[in-house]
Amino acid sequence: LQASYKAGLCREVAGDREKALEDYEQTLYLALTVRSFGVVPQQSWCERAAYAAIEIALSEENSDDTDKAQQLLAVYRQLGYENSERDFQALRRKIRERQKLLNRGVRQ
Repeated sequence: LQASYKAGLCREVAGDREKALEDYEQTLYLALTVRSFGVVPQQSWCERAAYAAIEIALSEENSDDTDKAQQLLAVYRQLGYENSERDFQALRRKIRERQKLLNRGVRQ
């Protein structure tokens, strides 16, 4: 998990946000797989990957990325971590606000 997260971080720093998002997603899905085998993945790497991935998805301009952000948040929640050092509530609000704006744009 740590290596996968750090690969994403390196790509993000290098400016390849699309590949970084893929690496962060891979980290989360790998954590889900590990969890399904009864091993509790280290929260810090999952938390970092989820937060970074959601921020990247929300920084994009289309509705698919808003859906992606919501999907990633759901994956992180499936991991079952109750406490977090990061403000996932703020990300939830951003996702909801973004969806409202997109819905208004569709209706207009």
